[in-house]
Amino acid sequence: MTIRTFIFFLLLASILPFALTACGDSEGPAEQAGENIDQAAEQTGEAAENAMDQAQEKAEEAGEKLDEAAEQTGESMENTMDNAEDKADEMNNKLE
Repeated sequence: MTIRTFIFFLLLASILPFALTACGDSEGPAEQAGENIDQAAEQTGEAAENAMDQAQEKAEEAGEKLDEAAEQTGESMENTMDNAEDKADEMNNKLE
C-alpha cells in the first residue's frame, strides 16, 4: 500500500462519521413538508369517508320516511274507497 492510498483511507475514515451523522434522524424541511402533506391527505380521506357515511344514513332515513308516507297514503286511499263504496250502497238502497 502506498502512502497516498493510506492517506486516502485515513481521510475517508475520519470524514465518514460526520457524513453518517448528517444522515441521522433529524428531519429537513422537505421531509417535514412531505409528512404534512401525508397527514393532510389522510385527514381529507377520513373526512370524505365520514361525509359519505352521514349522507348514506340520511338517504336511508329519507327512504324509510318515504316508505311510511306511501303506506299511509295507500291506507288513506283504501279508506276513502271503502267510504265511497258505503255511500254508494246507501244511495242505492234509498233509491230502491
